[in-house]
Amino acid sequence: MTRLDGDGAIGTGAEAPLTAPGSAPVPAPAMAVATVNGEPYDLSSGLTVSGLVAAWCPSPRGVAVAIDSEVVPRSTWDTTLIEPGATIEIVTAAAGG
Repeated sequence: MTRLDGDGAIGTGAEAPLTAPGSAPVPAPAMAVATVNGEPYDLSSGLTVSGLVAAWCPSPRGVAVAIDSEVVPRSTWDTTLIEPGATIEIVTAAAGG
């Protein structure tokens, strides 16, 4: 396939993305990010608290999760979605004294 490049010359199609005359290329959508334990974390679409815990912890035993300083009951982990911009703390119980 050939097309005109930005100077009106014929090109191979590898020079630039095809756009309508007078319009700018559409940027790729930005990745949604939350903060987990103080670190930026890229969110996948539909990520739940249980999915996040599975990604961060070897086992959910002894784990507690707070989103924006509110504890998330374990009974709602499967249905609570992580929203972009959320601040999440994942803590685990530690034995000892």
